Amino acid sequence: MATINTILGSDTITSSRTVINQNFTNLNTDKIETSVLDTDTALTNNSDTRVATQKAVKAYVDTGGNVNATTTSRGIVEVATQAEVDAGTALGATGASLMVTPATLAGRPVTLAAFQQSLGLSENVTVIGAQYAFTSEADGSAIYYYQGGAERLFRLERDTLTGQYVETHRVAVSTAIPVGDFGSLVIIGSHIYIFTNDGTNITARRFNKADLTTGTNMTVPTVACTSWCKAWTNNTDLYIVSSTTTTTSRRWTLSGTTFTAASTVAITAPTAVIGGGSFWDGTNAYLGGVPSAGSLALTIRKLTTIDGTTSTDTTKILPRITTASQDNGGIFACDATRMYMGLVHDVDDAVGSIANNLVLLPITKP
Repeated sequence: MATINTILGSDTITSSRTVINQNFTNLNTDKIETSVLDTDTALTNNSDTRVATQKAVKAYVDTGGNVNATTTSRGIVEVATQAEVDAGTALGATGASLMVTPATLAGRPVTLAAFQQSLGLSENVTVIGAQYAFTSEADGSAIYYYQGGAERLFRLERDTLTGQYVETHRVAVSTAIPVGDFGSLVIIGSHIYIFTNDGTNITARRFNKADLTTGTNMTVPTVACTSWCKAWTNNTDLYIVSSTTTTTSRRWTLSGTTFTAASTVAITAPTAVIGGGSFWDGTNAYLGGVPSAGSLALTIRKLTTIDGTTSTDTTKILPRITTASQDNGGIFACDATRMYMGLVHDVDDAVGSIANNLVLLPITKP
């Protein structure tokens, strides 16, 4: 604030003039020019030489004063209601990301799926048929399985903090594995392929592996198949064995939505034909499965030559974790040195089977 000197009654005219001039100097030095006042309610100048008016500051605060928060930037958030917490809603009515308070978190009901995940059980699905096919990403970051009867394809992603798998997508598929038969899932590039049969020949259907959208029927060579088929890949070509010709490995090349027959070789018939699936870890392809429904003897075949002409078989006994039926065993990639044995077992209530669990057990790769 400017200093104002008082003119006394005893001051001479000369002294009074000096005091008056000094007062004007002080006022001029300490004044606020109207040109430095900033009425912008967004405060976009971000200046050290401008002064925001009270009205501009109030409007800035009242409208939030910042962008909505994201996972990578700070900003405005909104407190979630109990209903929004229960529904797993991401954004609130204002468009801002929702935050959870201890009260709403404590009030969230615990679902069967959430309870199973807390125990390390990866997935729960209603039992409608017992045909399964499995595969996974080469690094184990995501796994996929097909459930027969219900005709559903699932994608589960590994949580980077807990290591548990959480379902991200599921879709109904229109190309069904016939009841009692087992097909194969194969990942090539950005797609996942379901190989099965129509009761006469091998058929295939393709989905985007990221979200399981855009189901597309594939054109494939005519190969007789009336039961199971085993397929695997090196992420470029497809290799497949039909139950009709179990000692012949066929290599198919891929272009767009068409597989074309390229070559065949003689192999040892797969001993594990029920479910199990396959995966490619970037170096080797692995096949797996059990010889019959309910069996605990999981056979893992490591293909030392990608077409299957040379291979080694290893048998692992799956643990029986319940007295209920264990429908199937499968294999999945885990990391550079390990793989998962996956076993599907029933969950029963007082009446009968109500769900299946997929449990993953890490083992050293053969």
